[in-house]
Amino acid sequence: PDELFGHALLVMHENGFRHMPIVENGEPVGIVSSRKALDPDLEEFISESQRRKHLRRLMENQRAKSAG
Repeated sequence: PDELFGHALLVMHENGFRHMPIVENGEPVGIVSSRKALDPDLEEFISESQRRKHLRRLMENQRAKSAG
C-alpha cells in the first residue's frame, strides 16, 4: 500500500492533478487529494484502512468455512 500511495503521489505531482480516485476491484471507493496526502493524520487513515481490509478478509474466510 505504501508503494502504491507513493506512486499515486508521483503521478499527481507529475501531471498537476490535485485529486486521484481510489479504486478497488474496479469500483471507486474514495478519493485522495494532494492536501489530504500532506495531512499528519494520513498515517492513521492508512492504518485504519488496512485494519478494515484485514477484518473484511477474515470475515469472508470465516463465511467460506461456514458455508463449506
